[in-house]
Amino acid sequence: MEEDIKKKLQELLDNQKAIIERLNNLENFTVTNITQLKNDLFFQSYQQFHTLQQGIYAISRKINSGKKPKVVFLIHHLQAFYNIEDVYWAFKNCEKVDTIVIAINNHFKDAMIAEGADEISKELTTKGIEHITFNIENTYYALDILLGLNPDYIFIQSPWDNDRPLALKVPYVMFAKILYVPYYPITLVEHFKPEQDDFHFNSYVHNLAYKIYVQTDMDKSYFEKHQILKARNVKVVGSTKLYKLRYLREKQKEEASQYTFTLIWAPHHSVAQRWLGFGVFHKIYQDITRLAEENKHIKIIFKPHPFLRRSLMEHQIMHKEEYDKWLEEFSNMENVEIYTGGDYFSTFSKSDAMLTDGLSFLVEYPIATGKPLIFFDSKAHQPLNRIGNLALEYAYKVDNFEAFKNILDHLIKSKQNKTKDNMYEKRIEILEEMERLLIPKENPSEAILKDVLEDWYS
Repeated sequence: MEEDIKKKLQELLDNQKAIIERLNNLENFTVTNITQLKNDLFFQSYQQFHTLQQGIYAISRKINSGKKPKVVFLIHHLQAFYNIEDVYWAFKNCEKVDTIVIAINNHFKDAMIAEGADEISKELTTKGIEHITFNIENTYYALDILLGLNPDYIFIQSPWDNDRPLALKVPYVMFAKILYVPYYPITLVEHFKPEQDDFHFNSYVHNLAYKIYVQTDMDKSYFEKHQILKARNVKVVGSTKLYKLRYLREKQKEEASQYTFTLIWAPHHSVAQRWLGFGVFHKIYQDITRLAEENKHIKIIFKPHPFLRRSLMEHQIMHKEEYDKWLEEFSNMENVEIYTGGDYFSTFSKSDAMLTDGLSFLVEYPIATGKPLIFFDSKAHQPLNRIGNLALEYAYKVDNFEAFKNILDHLIKSKQNKTKDNMYEKRIEILEEMERLLIPKENPSEAILKDVLEDWYS
């Protein structure tokens, strides 16, 4: 009998504990939801507040139309600075414009972590470019500062808003007119994805931008075909990047080296076939490592696409720890150098050749140097257009590591014997054709400045 009473009491105690636990859970659930609702309401109010601010600033610009236009350059992509550097100097040197440069964070290495503003700031300082740095965790605070500056135009470096901090994405900064200069030298493929959904020309940023300054009539035709606006906000001015690289090539100086041969290895980030499909880093990085270990007379400069590490992780090809460990060991080799900066022409200048799997360097390296280029074909990439195929005619083409080593040996011997390599004459021919088609006769940066001034003062 006593045992039964104890058992019943224990059941009552257990039930009481269960009821208390449920009540606590209900309380926590209620508090959490109330907090979330409060945060959501605050966020919505904050968005509405900024929308109102945007309208006020837009009206104020029309009222104060007699003042000089204020132009802000938002720099988040250090490696693509060449595409906009001369544009900045054109505006900076113009007395009719008030120009401001702002270094901001990016999400290249990690989708959840915004970083990089300080690194960008250092390189801008090296270049003698006055700037502000937004290394601010609270991106709405950064947005408030930007609103306070009240720019009339904002230059962005890419149409990929996921790379920029939350409150500095294009929809938040449309209180100014958004101007975009493509970060790539020219379009080299027919489609960027297998299903031919060309987000590369029809993202919401492409359609929200006030003006997009493209390189050629061919580039504009892709917007006419794919963009919602049918290229109504697109203007052809020429490639700012190729114009700059061609100018730098004329000033190129050969540098003495302790190494027999210097090779740039520049892998692309498109290691998954779903997007471009050019990348072969994951297939050859161990072979390259062995090549460096066994050939101390060859210097290898590793210049990865800034998105490579994140792409390898997102497509579950390599873990972060695996890549970081390999990179640390690879970079510790005496004959290996890692370059991730944006002022890469000097790196091009001291090289003898480049190995790449795509994409922009198929044009940039030839225009900048005229030196041998080796293209490692993934055999799974999107089809090239006529300019892409022309660029391939400049390069040695391989699809396996043994073939690459044979060409590398040939180039090393040609340098040692001071003889022309097998593709020398062909390179000269193709380079002349690429320059004829791709290098604008007039400075595209000056054309962009002229267009903005006409827009403001008309």
